[in-house]
Amino acid sequence: MEIGGVTAPGIEGLPVYVDRAVVEATRVVMGGGNRTSKIVLDPAELTKLPAVEVIDGLAKASAAPTGE
Repeated sequence: MEIGGVTAPGIEGLPVYVDRAVVEATRVVMGGGNRTSKIVLDPAELTKLPAVEVIDGLAKASAAPTGE
């Protein structure tokens, strides 16, 4: 198995930045710790993690595709 990304609950000693728009969503789907599992949760649960910092405007809205 190849090494991949680490889901937010598994990160220790580093900040975890979350855009405020994520926290305001109704649910979040994120990696579950391996390549085949996902976690569906209320985004407010993310704010309970020790190193989470919620930031306004962290992510930019993507431009609509032009169809070209």
